[in-house]
Amino acid sequence: MSTSSTTPTAPSPPPPPQSKKEGDNGKKDTTTKQSSTASPPTPQRQEEEPDVCCICLDELPTDVSKLCRYTCCGKTCCFECQKNVQKSTMPDELKNRCHQCRKPTPENDKEQIERLREWLDKGEAWAQSMMASWYRDGRFGLTQSYVMARMLFEKAVAQGDPYAMFDLALMYENGQGVKQSDERVAELYTMAAEQGHVKAMNNLGNRYRDGKGVVQSYTKAVELFTIAAEQGQVDAMCSLGVLYFQGQGVAQSNELARKWLTKAANEGYENAVNNLKILDEQEGKSSTTAPTTTASPLPICCSSCNTPQPSGHTFRKCMGCRTVQYCNKECQRAHWSPGGHKQECKRLRKKKEEKKKGSSSTDSQNKTSKST
Repeated sequence: MSTSSTTPTAPSPPPPPQSKKEGDNGKKDTTTKQSSTASPPTPQRQEEEPDVCCICLDELPTDVSKLCRYTCCGKTCCFECQKNVQKSTMPDELKNRCHQCRKPTPENDKEQIERLREWLDKGEAWAQSMMASWYRDGRFGLTQSYVMARMLFEKAVAQGDPYAMFDLALMYENGQGVKQSDERVAELYTMAAEQGHVKAMNNLGNRYRDGKGVVQSYTKAVELFTIAAEQGQVDAMCSLGVLYFQGQGVAQSNELARKWLTKAANEGYENAVNNLKILDEQEGKSSTTAPTTTASPLPICCSSCNTPQPSGHTFRKCMGCRTVQYCNKECQRAHWSPGGHKQECKRLRKKKEEKKKGSSSTDSQNKTSKST
């Protein structure tokens, strides 16, 4: 049974629109924020991103490849929202403006670079990471330079930017402008994963599974793949399914293997579809190459070791967020810091509190309206 261990890279930011004189006013003024990687000693933490899209006002996705950054005001929006704006019947004059500050989009490469340099001068980590990706790829008229890319990525890493950590890890992985180093790659992926970077979790899981730059550990690989898979990372879903099928790092379970492979296959992941065929052949079933999401209810499992909850016994839930459960205290302790739940727990509790405040505010408003 095969699994993907490739390292995904975030898509390049869309090019700036050209002026009407050049006959192209339909391109957008946003730049997709690059997945990045981090650098060693205790970095300072960068300011948190806005938590809502400035177009749809929904909570922003955690996957950076689904975000766009405006270089005029530094605000962020969903990539899909920006695409929908460009497809809409809105006048071009409005399409080609920032949806937050209303500034017109840059009309040429020089203007695009100058706009981002203003943020570089302010020392913004996201701007350092974005400019680094432009130098790495030779975009917007810049002379391609891995040296400049590495320097800027390292500056962003020093400020705690997980995307710079991820992208710098890719440079060390591929030997781009630096000496290839599995140890440095693992270090950077670990730093990014500890800040919740889902692709870094997946890539680090690959390294623990294969023993590249780290001591080989299927248990640690399962832990990382599980966290990433639960957040929708398709590579991790497939890898986790394979480990369940092979019984590596977890108790062998065709049922859980099928669960995760089906989830990945439903996302169009070809490796998962092929692995489901292998699973079907082993179980003597007809092929499920067109899996559906109408599967029977899945068993509750320990969020650390993935042991299924036995009948007649209820796993202990995390007292903070109440969204994960553990078969024993050792698993809970192991999952708290190394597994990254500490940060996720804080985020989930904050989200719950905000939701609770919103509902109590609505209730008080309803009471007021009734009394009047």
